[in-house]
Amino acid sequence: MLSDAPPRLARLWEYGGLAGMALSAVTVVFAALAIGPWVRTATDSFDVLSGALEAIDSTVEVVDESLMVFTETLVGVDGVFSETDATLAEVSTVVLATGGLLQEDIPGQIDSIQSAMDGLIDTANIVDGVLGALSFVGVDYDPAVPLDEALIDVNEQLGDLGDSLSGFAADLFSLTVSVNRLNDEVGEVGATLSGLSSQVEDSRGLIAEYQETATTAREVIDSASDRLTAQVWIIRLLGVGLLLALVPLFSLLWWTGRSARLGSPD
Repeated sequence: MLSDAPPRLARLWEYGGLAGMALSAVTVVFAALAIGPWVRTATDSFDVLSGALEAIDSTVEVVDESLMVFTETLVGVDGVFSETDATLAEVSTVVLATGGLLQEDIPGQIDSIQSAMDGLIDTANIVDGVLGALSFVGVDYDPAVPLDEALIDVNEQLGDLGDSLSGFAADLFSLTVSVNRLNDEVGEVGATLSGLSSQVEDSRGLIAEYQETATTAREVIDSASDRLTAQVWIIRLLGVGLLLALVPLFSLLWWTGRSARLGSPD
């Protein structure tokens, strides 16, 4: 019988049962009290991480909205530069055509007029002489400026006009060079803006990918936090249940050992 167990074995049963009950009690207390704060700490850490990701995502969203507005501005400015580029190209064409007209066509016509003017002046001199000679027959011809002198003055003014137009045409050609240079610079700026707009769009694409990754990470963290809480509760319940089931065994072992020790002669 168990009561006939040797004293050393009885003490082993008694002290082992007592130690088992004490360990079971400590384990139950630990499972009920100590694991809870650890779980809360872990879930709080998950919440902090999830909140940090959400805050970063909000900041990234603000940056993305700013980049979107900036992109729209770049597109508008690029359109203005494109229109300016086209306008400057048209201006350059018009200026070149006008310069050619002033430097070649009109001066050429003035030269033709002046060539004909020499003969016309000679004819006017003759006409002035004839009309002056007819005064004796009652022809009253006494102009303030004789016709030939008036034509000579016109001829001189035409010469001055030709020189002025040639000088103005030279200025226009200089302006054309400036316009073409400006047109090239506008084109370069437009190309730079287009490249910048493309880079901004690429950045927005990277931001969109990050937002998707951050959203997935938050979902994983939230799911892990929920699973951890549920799994810890299951472990706590199973552990407490198992230990509570072992308490009667340890109690029986202690009672048996104690009974055997007290009932046996030392």
